[in-house]
Amino acid sequence: MGAGSFPGQSLGVNLDSLVVFGGAVGVGVGLGLPNVVSNFVAGLILLIEQPIRIGDRIEVKETFGDVVKIGARSTWIRTNDNIVIIVPNSDFINSAVTNWTANDPNVRLTIPVGFGYDSAPEKVRELLLQAASVHEDVLSEPCSDVIFTDYGDKSLTFSLRV
Repeated sequence: MGAGSFPGQSLGVNLDSLVVFGGAVGVGVGLGLPNVVSNFVAGLILLIEQPIRIGDRIEVKETFGDVVKIGARSTWIRTNDNIVIIVPNSDFINSAVTNWTANDPNVRLTIPVGFGYDSAPEKVRELLLQAASVHEDVLSEPCSDVIFTDYGDKSLTFSLRV
């Protein structure tokens, strides 16, 4: 074996090309790995601290819905439209998260409803409260309420709070 030769070269393999290939793979992994590691560590934090749990109603960034799965890399959220959005776990650590059901599964919803200017406010209130009272998911206590919130361009806006 000569002074400049490597043991692998005696087998007919050019180690220089393997070193270059290994370096390129290492750089690629090094550039992509921080996001994977960040999401994985965030997933561990979510599983240990449990600021959110499966079944919680949450809002993160512009996504609003129910948590259906928490994984090592991402969390699945089902929206009101029954669409599952997969959110990287690092979003739960690096941005504000609203957990609507962390302390109590009962949540007050405010639903804006527009009525024409010729509508009688007391009749609007009566109709909205009647609709709320027959809905199976609306609790009787605390009682539902209707408030006037705005004069719109083409309608009066009331808010039904259930």
